[in-house]
Amino acid sequence: MKGDWIVEVDLLTLNKGMFSPKHILASASDGILDFRDLHIDGTAITNLNIRQGNLWQDANVVEFYANHVTTFSEIFGRSTANSRIVHLASDTLTTIGSRFVSLTNLVFNYPNATTWSAQFHNCSLTNDVSEIIPPSIQKFTVSPGGLGAGVTGELVLTNFCEAPTTVSGGLFPAGVSSAKIKFTGTDFSGQMFRLASPNALRDVELIATNVTAMNLTYVMNKGVTNMVLDIPNVANANSSVLPIPDSAPSSVWFYKATNTPAKRDLLREIVDAFRAEGLRIGFYYSLLDWHHPDFTIDPNHPLRDLPAEEIERLNAKRDMRRYRKYMLDQVRELLTGYGKIDILWFDFSYPELSYRGLPGKGRADWDSAALVRLARRLQPDIILDNRLDLPGAGDIETPEQFQPDEPPRLPDGSIAPWEGCQTLSGSWGYHRDEATWKSDRQCIELLVRHVARSGNLIMNVGPTSRGYLDGRALAKLGAYARWMALHERSIRGCTMAPPEFPEPNGARYTWNPATRRLYVHIVDWPFQHLHLPGLSGKVAYAQLLHDGSEIAFDERATQVCGHGATPKGAVTLHLPVRKPDVEIPVVELFLKEV
Repeated sequence: MKGDWIVEVDLLTLNKGMFSPKHILASASDGILDFRDLHIDGTAITNLNIRQGNLWQDANVVEFYANHVTTFSEIFGRSTANSRIVHLASDTLTTIGSRFVSLTNLVFNYPNATTWSAQFHNCSLTNDVSEIIPPSIQKFTVSPGGLGAGVTGELVLTNFCEAPTTVSGGLFPAGVSSAKIKFTGTDFSGQMFRLASPNALRDVELIATNVTAMNLTYVMNKGVTNMVLDIPNVANANSSVLPIPDSAPSSVWFYKATNTPAKRDLLREIVDAFRAEGLRIGFYYSLLDWHHPDFTIDPNHPLRDLPAEEIERLNAKRDMRRYRKYMLDQVRELLTGYGKIDILWFDFSYPELSYRGLPGKGRADWDSAALVRLARRLQPDIILDNRLDLPGAGDIETPEQFQPDEPPRLPDGSIAPWEGCQTLSGSWGYHRDEATWKSDRQCIELLVRHVARSGNLIMNVGPTSRGYLDGRALAKLGAYARWMALHERSIRGCTMAPPEFPEPNGARYTWNPATRRLYVHIVDWPFQHLHLPGLSGKVAYAQLLHDGSEIAFDERATQVCGHGATPKGAVTLHLPVRKPDVEIPVVELFLKEV
């Protein structure tokens, strides 16, 4: 049968010869059935096996309804027709075997199918892949040519498969130069890319948001300059890479705590543990995410030294609009999944930075206004830092790796809320060979100096890759713990002393306005006497804070043992000759009621 026929075949009537209501085995040579539109009703068929591949060779539209078929093996077309639409429907089909040739549009309606083995040859599929693979599929095998075999140029699959998938022969063929696949399955094994022809495949991106196990072999040629695997949920990742010279760096992100051997939300445990100790919760959020395929290369990016034309080519495929949405979604998750969040610490903006013509990033790149609106709406009482490049939006100033001599000021001259961020060593993360660790005294002095200027201190500590703090970090935290156990009153609830209490040389004041106590942190221990200007007539009692022992003081402008007098308006503390055995001693002054 040839020509421009429109044929509808009721397979219930084909019950003689090689056909029967329960089984069809069709073996046809080229051109025996040549239809423009083919509609088949096979409601009584339970096993359909079509061989030789050409039963509907040149049909532009094939609609096949087989509501009782449980096993279906077929080959569709070898024509090069521009339009090739196949619509298959069955409520009972559970096993599919397919070989597709020259298809441009494919739609399945097999709601109960669980197993599918498919081959694709010279197919340029134009419809969304989510329409092709039934959501009920539990095992999907692609062989040998891969999905989209024969396609050249860019191949984009936005919603690949929710089923465990096995690929042989390469998912993407040799002719593809740019490949981007969003894979939503739960398991993947096989070869992702066949060895491409020289300089063909250049950009590869795999996003597998729900994959939990991956055994991935990929073979790249020397033309590949950028490969990103974004696989956050994989717990069992086994990647074997065959290195080819001149390959560019790759970034692979496999991590999500719930899919590690821990199999639990570690952030939840940290939050709960901190709350159990009465501590409030703050999250640090990096605005920079170099692993993300849409984060454009800029002056801080690890790829900033690539040739300019290569950076331009890579950035042309990146989209900060998608990156902004990614950030908003992450922030929404953090601010809705863990109860009350007290601080969100964004880090950081650099609009003024430039390098080799690459601009920095600021408020427009992050959509800082949207981030602030979202945070304020979801957590009305939250404290935000000032690193979004959005003047007036932050609640605190955040000087980094230096100690301000004077606190930051607001436009009206008042002290701005601020929090200095410091490190125990010179590094923000664990560094085995770091040799610039601060001494115990330096760490404690940083805390004192921050509070003495109305600031908070946030001290960074970096665990090893095994998840523990090494001995150096524990020693510094231990020093803080020992000192705070005796001197907490001079820090918690305290701020900068009023201007009428000028600090003496070698000491820093902190002031508790609720208790009206002034704390003298003696950084440089003097010999016996310390003069406190402006306090004459104001001190009721003085004691060393670490042991509660009384400190005598003198307000008279008289000589002290013939070697000098208390300055006018000052109080002189009579200190032990030997410095107490604490890093920084503190004298607590009880001021008289006014």
